Amino acid sequence: MSEEILPIDEMPHLMARLGKARVDRIRYVGQEDTTHHKHATNIKNTVIHQMQFVSPHRPGCAVTDILTGVAYMDTNQKLPLSVDRLFNVFQCISLVNTREIMAMMDIGERQARRYLRAVKFALPHLEKVFSTN
Repeated sequence: MSEEILPIDEMPHLMARLGKARVDRIRYVGQEDTTHHKHATNIKNTVIHQMQFVSPHRPGCAVTDILTGVAYMDTNQKLPLSVDRLFNVFQCISLVNTREIMAMMDIGERQARRYLRAVKFALPHLEKVFSTN
């Protein structure tokens, strides 16, 4: 008897236990597409290697402070962006665009554009942090 392995999106109880940020990482494994697309904002993630060694929610960590500030920056929205999901974007996606964010997080285009704006804003500040270390 062979067991069929279901995609993570078809396992609601496991998804609930893991949380959205961990499910994003599992969903995105092996799906990365680094081709540039016309008429799309393609942002090269220049801090992906440095972000591998940063864990979220460390007190006093400049990276955590930057991503938390960026997540809560858009005051027109009722809910802030997820800091954990922003960490995932910077740790997993080498060429950031709305299509990649949508694939990773299983969200709509409008929400993906919010995350893309946050990445675009945070990236120079993260580069500055890592260049001084």
